[in-house]
Amino acid sequence: MNSRRALSIGAVLFIVAFFCFYLSLNSVVAYPTVFIEQDKTVTEIGQSVEVLIKCHPTSPIKAFEFKVKFNSTLYRAEAVTEGDFFSGYQTFFNAGIIDNEAGTIINIYNLIVGQGNITKDGTLVKITFTCLQVQSSPLVLYDVGLTNETQYINMTTQDDGQIEASVGIF
Repeated sequence: MNSRRALSIGAVLFIVAFFCFYLSLNSVVAYPTVFIEQDKTVTEIGQSVEVLIKCHPTSPIKAFEFKVKFNSTLYRAEAVTEGDFFSGYQTFFNAGIIDNEAGTIINIYNLIVGQGNITKDGTLVKITFTCLQVQSSPLVLYDVGLTNETQYINMTTQDDGQIEASVGIF
C-alpha cells in the first residue's frame, strides 16, 4: 500500500514539474531588436560611410523613435534618410536634428499614418557620415522606442538601454 501511495505522489509531482516546465517554455518572450550595420569600412579621411539602423520585429510595430550619439571629432553626420521598414505605407518621417558640434542627432522618428503595422525585418533609417579621422568610434542609439497601435513595446537593448556599435575601421 505504501509503495502505491509513494508511486502516486511521485506521478503527481512529475506531472506538476512537467506542467511548470511547459509553462516556462511558453512564457519566454522574444522582444524586437534594433541594431546597427555599417555598409563598408572607412579607410581614408573624407570618405563617406552609410550606417543602417535596422529592426527585427517580433510583434507588430507602427512607429519608432531614437537619438544618436557619435564622436564629432572623428565623424560628421551629413544626412538621415528614411529606410524601407514601413515600405508600402504612408508615413510621417522626421530625419531629426543634426548637431555636429555636440555629436548628436535627436528626434529621429517615423510612424505609419492610418491603419497598418510591420512584422518583417527592415531598415529604419540610413545615416550618412563623413570621416574626419580614420579611427573606429562608437555610435550609440539611445532613448529608443518602438510602438504598436496603442503602447510602447519592450525591446532588446544593452543593460543601460542603449544600442552601441563601432563605426570605422574594424
